[in-house]
Amino acid sequence: MRIELITRLIGDADRIKRCAASVKDVVEYVSAQGDISESGYASRQQISAQAPTYVFDDEAAEFSQTAVRAIIDDCRGDLEEIERDDLSFFIADDLHVIATSLEYGVDLPFVTALWLCYRAEELPMEPLEVDLPLKDALDIDRRQARKLLNTARQKRGGELAEKQTEQDTFGDRIAAAESGLPDAQLLKEVLLSQPHFAAPWLDETSTTLATTIEELPAGVKLPATWRKLLRAQEQDESLDWKEIWGGFEKLLPAAFTFLKKHCCGIAVATPADAEPQLLYIYSCKFERYACGYTYGAYMAGPPLGARVPRAKRPAFDILPPQLQEFYTTVHDGWCQIAALEYGPVPLGQLYPLIATLDANNMPPIPVDTLWGVMRVLGGGRTLCLDVATRERKRPKAVFFYPAGPPETGLDFWKEYKHWLAEGLSINEMLPKP
Repeated sequence: MRIELITRLIGDADRIKRCAASVKDVVEYVSAQGDISESGYASRQQISAQAPTYVFDDEAAEFSQTAVRAIIDDCRGDLEEIERDDLSFFIADDLHVIATSLEYGVDLPFVTALWLCYRAEELPMEPLEVDLPLKDALDIDRRQARKLLNTARQKRGGELAEKQTEQDTFGDRIAAAESGLPDAQLLKEVLLSQPHFAAPWLDETSTTLATTIEELPAGVKLPATWRKLLRAQEQDESLDWKEIWGGFEKLLPAAFTFLKKHCCGIAVATPADAEPQLLYIYSCKFERYACGYTYGAYMAGPPLGARVPRAKRPAFDILPPQLQEFYTTVHDGWCQIAALEYGPVPLGQLYPLIATLDANNMPPIPVDTLWGVMRVLGGGRTLCLDVATRERKRPKAVFFYPAGPPETGLDFWKEYKHWLAEGLSINEMLPKP
């Protein structure tokens, strides 16, 4: 069935030849963007969620890639080799997305728009949406396809203009706030506006965010040190970070750099069904707002105390003694909130590396003694501790890449401190007022 669908989609070679527009446009776009379809990645993600078997077999993939490459070679002989490869890959990928939608009966407006671009003899250069079942769009002629796409572009233009107005208004509210920490309501809106914010620690309806003692929900239990910092902040006093962090200056120097130079205040997030979280707020560059900045946060849980909960004991027991002390006296986790990266991960999120791997695609190294203890750079990249060495003065670490060879034999503390410091530069943090 798959071969027949792709054959039908690619069947009209003249149409695919014409859809590449001009050599100049293709070369300039590939050179500038390195991508042909902005919608391809999102399409693949959403379709895979609804059709888990969205993986074309080797025969279908080879057929599609070869067919598209032959068409491009035939009509674009003066393209550089790499540009032909890029163009053939992205067109073939788009066609895979379209064919998968047909095969599994998944109707998504941007997949219909993707197909209409090819019917209109255009390359998909922008994410558009057309509310029309894909099967009804298969045989639409060029004129009608262009008409539907123009309507979609007008709609998108209006939506973008409306979004820009909202964004400008929001940026003006941030700029109008007093320097330093914004009020709790604005801070909550700012953090919720970031689509990668780590749920469920801040939910729009069920989570309370407080920057003062008075804003805390009745009966919420907090460590005494958190209340002391909140009270000092409420009275515009300088925050004494040693109340929480004392004794860890040498072990985690980057954290103290952040606290002294970038942290502009704290807030307490109180989820309805989870422990309170202490948010360490910082401002960072953000060019979409006229003011040029927005806010982000490190998230930290309450310290475990002398009695480590039974459910967290397996993760706690694999840590080096110095980190165990951090988790019991400072925080159960302290990392950038976007994806729980660049810092000690909450114990509930620590797992042996083998639990995250595909049994059919294991790395070429022993993994039985490896636990992921810090996430960095996204994409599943993880700093792993070799727990067999945890009590040594210089424990060993492995840096694991899902799509590449792991780095082995690393100095754990050197890597741990390096990636903690690296997190400070990722979001271009601004000095605190």
